[in-house]
Amino acid sequence: MSYSRWCGIGSGHWYTYWSCHPNGDSAENRDDSLFDVCGVKMFTAAELRSDMDACMASVRDIDSEGDVDELRTYANEFLADIDEAYPDAMIAERDKEA
Repeated sequence: MSYSRWCGIGSGHWYTYWSCHPNGDSAENRDDSLFDVCGVKMFTAAELRSDMDACMASVRDIDSEGDVDELRTYANEFLADIDEAYPDAMIAERDKEA
């Protein structure tokens, strides 16, 4: 699923999407789902949840032209989709934290 595209209406600098797992024999889960900032960097959902600021800073270090706040919006949309796609894992995590 794409969250932003180059040259589209309302799109900015970034082309971002939920990427398929590069290791085809590995089953994707809530934590290792991949958010791809095309041509720049990929993050797992766990990395984004753990430290969004550090992830955004690492992108800014590689590509300083794009608006990182815009990118953060797309990353948060990705995480919301992951939570929707893996509701049982999200519930189990909340129960563990309680």
